[in-house]
Amino acid sequence: MTGFYDPQQKRWDLQRSIGYLTRRASSLILSRIDDKFSGQDMTFVQWVVLMLMRDGLVTTASDICENLDYDSGALTRVLDHLEQRGFIERKRCDQDRRIVKLSLTAAGRETAEALIPLVADCYNDALANFTHQETETLIRLLAKLAS
Repeated sequence: MTGFYDPQQKRWDLQRSIGYLTRRASSLILSRIDDKFSGQDMTFVQWVVLMLMRDGLVTTASDICENLDYDSGALTRVLDHLEQRGFIERKRCDQDRRIVKLSLTAAGRETAEALIPLVADCYNDALANFTHQETETLIRLLAKLAS
């Protein structure tokens, strides 16, 4: 089977490039979300970290960096801020002292969940021209692409 994209074609159509389209969609959505979070006492990245922890998808800083493709130095500052505010706790692993486990506090969970409606509104605005079925298909296909 040949691939969908033909590198030999005379005209490369950027507007049909999955790289361009996913990046453009991401930029537009993140810009809207960042605007909404500007009135909050938390950044979108901080919220995503709390949500990753809430959903049990990460337990260490390295898990977060890998999941978000985020710089470890920048993430350290995010985690420091979340810890100072009492949203997360760090604890060295008893079996391997080099590993620092992260856990979400009750305040962190409460804060993360309180901001879900704000994010949902942004996503719903972005998907306003999509049917529920189209949205389900988009989510399924993006999850497949991400895996």
